[in-house]
Amino acid sequence: MKQVLAREAKAFLSRRGLRLTLDRDDDWEPTLDLFRLVVDAAFGPEGPARIVQIGANDGITNDPIRPLLAGGHGRAVLVEPLPEPYACLAERWAASERVTTLHAAVAARDGEQDFYVVECPDPADALRFSRLASFDRSVVEKNLPTIGRRGRIRRRPVRTVSPATVLAEGGLDGADLLQVDTEGFDAQVVGFFLDAGHRPRLIHFEHQHLSRAADQALRERLAGLGYRLARHGRDTAALLDDASG
Repeated sequence: MKQVLAREAKAFLSRRGLRLTLDRDDDWEPTLDLFRLVVDAAFGPEGPARIVQIGANDGITNDPIRPLLAGGHGRAVLVEPLPEPYACLAERWAASERVTTLHAAVAARDGEQDFYVVECPDPADALRFSRLASFDRSVVEKNLPTIGRRGRIRRRPVRTVSPATVLAEGGLDGADLLQVDTEGFDAQVVGFFLDAGHRPRLIHFEHQHLSRAADQALRERLAGLGYRLARHGRDTAALLDDASG
């Protein structure tokens, strides 16, 4: 599968004038901004017109969308379920008429669902702890040691919204770029949009916390829909082939 992905990645990028070399581990060179290269290849200098970001956090930390929005590209709806990072996100884009922030998580339907978070005794650490939150408790448990201290995992109910509600509240009729970073829930989120009939030109998601089975199933589904795939570190870029779009 890795060799197939490498060939596919090189093929769709080289067709757009980008000749890149993969190392033996099928990862792009660490200094290479694959996301921005694929965005440029897919949309050109004007950038994507309609951006949907699921798991936006505070709008800065590990955020590939911020440079696009800061550069004046497109309209966007940014979705974040946790109150601490959402407050920063909403404040950051409050003055922008092109950006809508949505305090929610994405699910198959509108409603409410338990979210697993790490209880934070120090408010100064709230944003850092928020990066461990997930619908999947096992993901939180596995990654809790990475922040170098103990914490108590607890459930917090969050509002859930369907892809249709995300687009409606964001004033969009579709998505050209779907960015997903949801700590182990990425395959489900991408699946919700695909199930609803959406075919974004570019889908960029974090595969790091996915199970091997979920990761492989999503890659095979995307490939079957005409997407070409490339991986960089913890992330996967899926670009809809010209002939399939």
